[in-house]
Amino acid sequence: MKDASRQAAMNVRRAQWRRILAEIADSNVPVRRFCQERKINESQFYWWRRALARESAASASIQAQPRFVRVAIEPEPPTESAKALELALGRGWVLRIPRDIEESALRSILGALAAMG
Repeated sequence: MKDASRQAAMNVRRAQWRRILAEIADSNVPVRRFCQERKINESQFYWWRRALARESAASASIQAQPRFVRVAIEPEPPTESAKALELALGRGWVLRIPRDIEESALRSILGALAAMG
């Protein structure tokens, strides 16, 4: 319980500092003057700016990494009538795409294949 409340408090602080950083970005006021006017410790300002930038960069990096997609392998290929499209890929691979595939699933599969190069 203690860790959960500590984490919740940290999330509130992050949100407060994101608002402060957005405010200074919208103003054309130098950091020192901005901090003085709002009685913000300038060292804390720079610390939070770095910390939140690192979190943002780490989050973006994680999102940019290819993800695994669950694929079911059938013992025998689907019948001709069930196929809508067949793609011959490198390495001798063939991708058979049924007519009723959901667009999001197809996008995930194609994204994973593109990330493999």
